[in-house]
Amino acid sequence: SKKPFIQWVLTIIHPYDRSRRMFDMTTVIWVLLLVFFIPLEIGFDWYETVTWQKVLFTALDIWFALDIMLNFRTGYINHGTVVMGPKKIASNYLSTWFLVDLLGTLPFELMISAQVSSRKSLKLAKYFKIPKLLRISRVMKYVRNHQYVYDFSKVLILIFTSMHIGACAWVMLLDPCNEEKSNYAGADVCAQSNVYHIYAEALHISASMMLGVSNLHIIGKSGMLNLDFEGRHEDNTKVFLISTLFMMIGLFLIALLISEANVYVMGKMQGSAAFQRKTDRVNHEMEYYGVPDDLQRQVRAFY
Repeated sequence: SKKPFIQWVLTIIHPYDRSRRMFDMTTVIWVLLLVFFIPLEIGFDWYETVTWQKVLFTALDIWFALDIMLNFRTGYINHGTVVMGPKKIASNYLSTWFLVDLLGTLPFELMISAQVSSRKSLKLAKYFKIPKLLRISRVMKYVRNHQYVYDFSKVLILIFTSMHIGACAWVMLLDPCNEEKSNYAGADVCAQSNVYHIYAEALHISASMMLGVSNLHIIGKSGMLNLDFEGRHEDNTKVFLISTLFMMIGLFLIALLISEANVYVMGKMQGSAAFQRKTDRVNHEMEYYGVPDDLQRQVRAFY
């Protein structure tokens, strides 16, 4: 029977409790939303958070605070043994993930925004959302419970997160909507409704760089993120240096992905080959000892 929510929270929760696992899965979804929106807000300086996003972020702060409280009431696995003692749970959590979770939950940006009023200061307040990205550790903790895909999934998450943060970093670097710069893209391009079109182009640039495509692709026929390099040698140098860095990071991540994919496939093949050898040995022994056909079929069905 299902326990009332208050009673469920106040008791020590088993780490494999179904409700707890559903809560963790939902938390992972919220974290992925944060990982998407926070770099977007920082990179797209002119992007204005709409009302539903502000309400969502406030609700998520409450959700993550509840998650911290639940972590003090949830058992953990230690060398294959389930630990359910409250003091041991608290000690383990405080010495591992507590500080990361706390930094990822405190609304630093709201504290700063409440004390400043100028537009420039409000823009700087967005940077105080960066600690919330530490919440991605929650995704890693969730994936770690699925050890057979942990390493491979970890690399995939790292690649897509790097591509997304890279796209937002490109927009911050090129700064196409700064009216004081000569590469100002215009009011039409910089409209709020056009943010995701610019993001799509920036994501393509980020992926291209990580795959080792020349940065001439960026400064050639780009539709929105265009730089006029005449007389702007500093911007030119900055773009080339950062694109080179992107290529190096991309080379490392792709090599890591291929390595983990190879380990995963080889493990599957070895496991399949070992299973096949085991079933062959069982079949030979059943034939050798003259096991009846009906019993043989039942044994094969068991495997």
